[in-house]
Amino acid sequence: MIDQLGDAVPGGPVRRVVPLAPDVTELAFAAGAGSLVAAVPLAADYPTEIARLPRVAPNDAEAIVALRPDVVLATTAGNDPRVVQRLRQLGTRVCSMDVTSFARLVEACRLAGDVLGDPAQGERLAREVDARSARATERARALPR
Repeated sequence: MIDQLGDAVPGGPVRRVVPLAPDVTELAFAAGAGSLVAAVPLAADYPTEIARLPRVAPNDAEAIVALRPDVVLATTAGNDPRVVQRLRQLGTRVCSMDVTSFARLVEACRLAGDVLGDPAQGERLAREVDARSARATERARALPR
């Protein structure tokens, strides 16, 4: 598997996930992997199910590794690439998302489904996001310029 930065993400079973930013936390839950999330970043506040989960500083590679994640979800929208690199050096599987447009969000939904072990849910989520984007585009066309 290849993440959105072009880096290889080794395959394998996923029982513990640690997202490093609010957006990828939401993505993990939307992709049906909420029960696999072992901890969430300090800034995450959604979905409400995260209230019961431990918090982790996204810049503390050693604390993240201590959580024994099978995969870490990172984002270019706030995670320090040096921390992501350090996690990889420590042998942690990392999947980086680069959501810079609706099209990239659709790709990220599919990627999350694949890496988290539920490609069908990732595809459903991708189609839902794509459909919502298309509806918003249509409504925007009717607005005065």
